[in-house]
Amino acid sequence: MLYYLSIITLILTASAVYHNYYINKNTLFLGGYLFSLSLYTLVHYIVFESDSILAIAIIYKHFSPIFYLPGAMIYLYIRGILNNKQSFSKKDLLHFIPFIIGTINILPYF
Repeated sequence: MLYYLSIITLILTASAVYHNYYINKNTLFLGGYLFSLSLYTLVHYIVFESDSILAIAIIYKHFSPIFYLPGAMIYLYIRGILNNKQSFSKKDLLHFIPFIIGTINILPYF
């Protein structure tokens, strides 16, 4: 059940971002938030249902930086909605520091 809900959420997120991007650019942040949460549940389903230790290590480790994105994405989405602006400044990159550190940490494993 969790597998199907994650797949459906990924499809609906892609559809919502595609159809609403020109109306409100902040929809991209909401789509990033929902994508990262859906991917998180999908990876956990695969980890719990898989018997291969190698597959678990590869899937869980390679997607781990994406698990740091929901906080930054929901913050940028809510701020954009409240301010009614679609701006992104250099100061906003500070919210992506955990994602960048996580990406740097897994680069040797690629």
